[in-house]
This record gives sequence, C-alpha cells and structure tokens, in this order.
Amino acid sequence: MLPIEIKSGKDYERHRAINNLISIKNYNIDYGIVFYNGNYIKKDKIDYFPIYLLEFLKNNETL
Repeated sequence: MLPIEIKSGKDYERHRAINNLISIKNYNIDYGIVFYNGNYIKKDKIDYFPIYLLEFLKNNETL
C-alpha cells in the first residue's frame, strides 16, 4: 500500500492522513507521496512530486 495525496495551494505540507498511516507500524507503510504545484522535494518520509508527473503513475497489478 502506498498513500498518495494531491494538493493544490500552499498548504501542501499538511497531510495528517498520510502521517497517521505511516505512524501505524502494523500497516508497514514506509513512506507517502504528495503531488503538488512545485518541484520534487523529499522531507522525512514524504516525497513531494510535481503534479504534472501524475500521468506517469502506473498500477503494477497483474490481471
């Protein structure tokens, strides 16, 4: 499982839901992704990606 949020605006660093998921050890979630209107940044366990890269997000499920 990989938590993802899409943000618009200046409050892109506010993502309580992802932080809560990461903090629950039984879920085994190591990091989260936030798409926003800026450049790539990595802070703690969150990767921030420019929103235009959303089109490259791919589902790895096998059918």
